[in-house]
Order: sequence, then structure tokens, then C-alpha cells
Amino acid sequence: MTKACAEIVQRDDPHLYATALFAPEPARSHLMVLYAFDCELSRAVRASKDSMIPRMRLQWWRDILEEAVAGAKPKAHDVAEPLARLFRLPVFAPGLEPAPFLAMVDGYEAELDAPFAAQGFTQWARRRFGGRIAAALALLGLQRHVSERLAVIADQVGIILAVGFALRTAKPRAMVNAPVLVPGLQGSQLADAARGRLSPTLQRNLISVGAMAREAYGGLKQDYAPLQRTLRPAVLPIYRELRVANRILADDFQWDSLADPDRPFDGLRLAIRAMTRRW
Repeated sequence: MTKACAEIVQRDDPHLYATALFAPEPARSHLMVLYAFDCELSRAVRASKDSMIPRMRLQWWRDILEEAVAGAKPKAHDVAEPLARLFRLPVFAPGLEPAPFLAMVDGYEAELDAPFAAQGFTQWARRRFGGRIAAALALLGLQRHVSERLAVIADQVGIILAVGFALRTAKPRAMVNAPVLVPGLQGSQLADAARGRLSPTLQRNLISVGAMAREAYGGLKQDYAPLQRTLRPAVLPIYRELRVANRILADDFQWDSLADPDRPFDGLRLAIRAMTRRW
């Protein structure tokens, strides 16, 4: 089952898959289950333009989590079954916390209500991405007695991931009239984004969002540096999204530079980041 999870992550998010490879076993397999769960949630919100169907699928995952915590027999599903088994592993005695997993579901559901104002964007970031980071840190061994530190790191990383994701998906979403996740984009700004035109108003908005990632990273550097090496794979996904934020803030920014900042995938550069913690 965990092999199926790894295959899902490798197919749907190769960059995220690569970051998990830096974790030792069995934590690596645990991360693959978490990331496959994230991929399934992402697929759920894309299931239909009618938001009712995605909401029903997200509720199904909430039920899976509640059943897992209650100790019910897991459903025969490539992701649901190994996900349920995570909550039974003795290493997490007296139990893995379900809160970050449920936060991920809430974050994806909030995405169905985009576009966001600034406050809504921050809440979405902390749930969808911050929840995933908190779960990943727990799976890598960060214990509950440092939960306050975990929450701070998860929030900071969540903001960085959300900013990068929102910025690099803004143009393709605008082109197909899908909800754009960058906060504050509306009216003529959406039309400009769809055309790849960088109007002064749109540029100011994008820069302000990119600055959110830069600010979050400033705080993260102090909290991240002392992390044990075994915990660092959870934070590695910021590598791609920080590159996106930095491109937004560059004087020569062009829309096309955001399309896919990691194509072709540069595993060597990611490995250097993993070892040096320099982004």
C-alpha cells in the first residue's frame, strides 16, 4: 500500500516526492502516505466545477480520518488504508494527532470559496500547507512537547508554500476562469493575469504577496536552523516556492518565469539545499 502512495506522489508532485527521499525509513514511507493524502485532496477539489461534488469528496476524507482515530477497520483504498494505519503506529503512542490532517481538508475546502481577501488567504495557507507541514514534522519525530514550536514553523512554511503556489498558478487559473488564489486579485487584474500582462496595479499586488513569503522566511531561518537533520525534509518543499517569490520581487520579472520553476527538475540543487540549509 505504501508503494502505491509513493507512486501517486511521484506522478502528481515529483518535487514533493523528491523532498521525501531525504527522510530515513520508516519516516520516508510515512511521508509518502501523507503526501499521497494531499494529492487525493487536491484531486478532490478538481473533481467538478460544481463545488458540491468536491465538498462531498472532502467530507469522505474527513470521515476516513475520524474512523481511523476511532480505530475502525480501514477502507480498502490505496491511500485511505495506509493513512488509517498511521494512527495505529506504536511510535506515535498515545496516538498521532488528527488535527493537522483535518486542517488540510479544511484548507482545501476553503479553496473552493476563493478568491480570498488577505485574512482568508492567511487562514487558507495555515490550514492547507501549514497543516501538511505540521503533520510531516510529527511523522519525522517532532514530539508534542514542542508543539508550540511546531505550530510556528508550520505557519511560516505554510505561508511560503501558499504564496509560491498561488503565484505560479495565477495565470493558468485566470486563463480558464478558475478561482485565482492570490489575495485581492479582481476585475481588470484577473484579465491582465489571464493575458500575461503586468499592469502597475497587478504588479504591486503580486509584489506585496511575494513579500509575505520573504517575511515568513526571515522568521523561519531562526526556527529552522536548530532543527535536527531528520526533521529537515518536511521543510524542503519551500525551495521551489521561495524561487517563485524571489522572481516576483525581481526587477526583470516576467510571467513566463513562474510557469514551472523546477523544469527540468534539479535534484542536485535540491540536495545542496538539504545539506546546507541555504535557499
